[in-house]
Amino acid sequence: MDVNIGSVIRIGRRKKNWKQKELAKVLDVSPALVSSWETGNRIPPGDDLLKIANLLDIVDLLFPNYKIQRKDAQDDFISSFILREEPIEYKVANLAKTVNNLQKKIAKLEDK
Repeated sequence: MDVNIGSVIRIGRRKKNWKQKELAKVLDVSPALVSSWETGNRIPPGDDLLKIANLLDIVDLLFPNYKIQRKDAQDDFISSFILREEPIEYKVANLAKTVNNLQKKIAKLEDK
């Protein structure tokens, strides 16, 4: 099954009750870029896609063939994406700073 990345991002954003402008501000991108992702004109780069997936709680929708494992080791986040059908593992490490920055931006938006 092919995943329509733009539609999934839009669904996740709407579930959070965010406007495109708010998501853009959290990610430090333009609202026009968010719009182009959602319409399918552009696809977020891999690093941004992982941030978006975690931020909008849409990891399972964007990565349906992967089992996600998360650990917090020494104040840092480590995520492993393990392909369900094969013993292949992809790791993303050192996300603590990024996650903390995103959480601060979200808190500022929620305070408004």
